[in-house]
Amino acid sequence: MSRTGLSKEEIIEKAVQLVNEKGLSYLSVTTLAEALEIRKPSLYYHVQTIDEVISWLMVYGWKKASDEIVQNAETENPAESITNYSHLFYKFAKENPGLFEAMLWYNKYQNDELKEATEGLYNFFFAQTDKLGITREKSNHLLRTYRAFLEGFILLEQHNSFGNPISLEESFDVSLKVLIEGIKQFGESYMARARNKDDLLHFSQENYSKLLKMISEMTENQLNTDFDFTGDEGKKEAHWSRDKNVRDILIHLYEWHQLMLKFVEHNTKEESKIAFLPAEYSWKTYGQMNVAFWKKHQNTSLEQAKEMLAQSHKTVMEEAAKFSNDELFTKKYYSWTGTTDLGSYFVSTTSSHYDWAIKKIKAHCKNVR
Repeated sequence: MSRTGLSKEEIIEKAVQLVNEKGLSYLSVTTLAEALEIRKPSLYYHVQTIDEVISWLMVYGWKKASDEIVQNAETENPAESITNYSHLFYKFAKENPGLFEAMLWYNKYQNDELKEATEGLYNFFFAQTDKLGITREKSNHLLRTYRAFLEGFILLEQHNSFGNPISLEESFDVSLKVLIEGIKQFGESYMARARNKDDLLHFSQENYSKLLKMISEMTENQLNTDFDFTGDEGKKEAHWSRDKNVRDILIHLYEWHQLMLKFVEHNTKEESKIAFLPAEYSWKTYGQMNVAFWKKHQNTSLEQAKEMLAQSHKTVMEEAAKFSNDELFTKKYYSWTGTTDLGSYFVSTTSSHYDWAIKKIKAHCKNVR
């Protein structure tokens, strides 16, 4: 075969076949060239090192998993969706052992191509934790836990590390049930989450009103005393030490409203699409963005923050009301929402976010009478 006649896709296809049959460790420039029936110098025309081929396999594997698994896993029940994904991924890994091994050694943030390939999985998982009312910061920790179980169990099985003759499939199911029950403990019941337009508008307004009522009932001492959760071992996420008062919470809600409004306005009007987070941040570094919001408003008064939030809440609700139920709650209705729906973004920045604020203020009021 001539140099110009060999495509990247052909190289990947043959490499996948080779690693699935012989194992990832068998893959080399020599073995790949032999499988492709070309000379090594011809292969070097297309790839620099075998590590480059493995990086192609990582992207290919995660994109294939996202495309084939995510779309068949999601239901209205988040626990059921995670269970479905787990079983489908388990099956995928067993059918593609070498490719799975290549997929393990990745970091989503290594490059844009790999980040895009894994976006389906990340969006899928966050869509489920959103339904459970779990904060995005906590969800990132839970995603690590989920990956450690799912990928770790499969890897141990592939290396014959389980010696007990009891059913591996049953062990997988038992472990998965324990994990999902644990995940659910970090959020509110998904039954209280909006599943249609009416729910979205109702729950958002209801939680916003609850938040304002709670603030209005705070004592002067509670309003004037800085938040301090250092003595609570269960409150170690960054936001517990970041926000010092009610003002900080309100401007945080306000700034996330601005993200939502820009996300919707740009993507519905402009041909070029933007992600929800600003280009300089990712879901790994968005904590830095929240700190920047915090610093930006240190001279904003509580009364100003209330007024700003009141206006942004009104605007976001008006924006949500413009969309039909199908436009809001049909998965992938808009390409720019990824594998989830637009309604999930609205829920996360309104009712769920207000619930987060309520819980935080309640914890402060419990500490300060």
